Amino acid sequence: MPVNFPDHARDTQVMPSNSFPRLLFRWTIFSTILFSGCSSFETPTPRSALNYFRDGNTAYQKRDYPTAIWNYRQAIVLDDETPSFYYNLGLAYFKSGDYEQALDSFENVLEMEPDQADAHYNTALVYYRMRNSDKANRHYNRYQILIEQQSPKDPKSV
Repeated sequence: MPVNFPDHARDTQVMPSNSFPRLLFRWTIFSTILFSGCSSFETPTPRSALNYFRDGNTAYQKRDYPTAIWNYRQAIVLDDETPSFYYNLGLAYFKSGDYEQALDSFENVLEMEPDQADAHYNTALVYYRMRNSDKANRHYNRYQILIEQQSPKDPKSV
């Protein structure tokens, strides 16, 4: 009785005996490309708060206040304990006309450094622009007291 063979191909492939070296060569090439490619992808070095602060200063000097604000805020995200970051952020907000945010920034400075004369001066200026003369006068008076304490005494006036 004749055997009936199916007239379709088998689903499994058999490798010829000489294909192993080719397979090994392909695997070597593939793994070399794969792993050497991974080493060429360098992770970006994280930016420091100081880098953002400097970029903010550069943008501020160019009067690009939105960019300055963005950079100062990034610096604060990385380091929220440096008063100068908040101070410069307050200046940028003030220059851009956002007095509420400027006030918030200067108040942060004064929480960290209550005797920071320039922060009192700028806080007074913000309150003045917001038409709050009582608070403006209070901060301006504090500014004057701090400036007097910081300035050397003239020996002739003693």
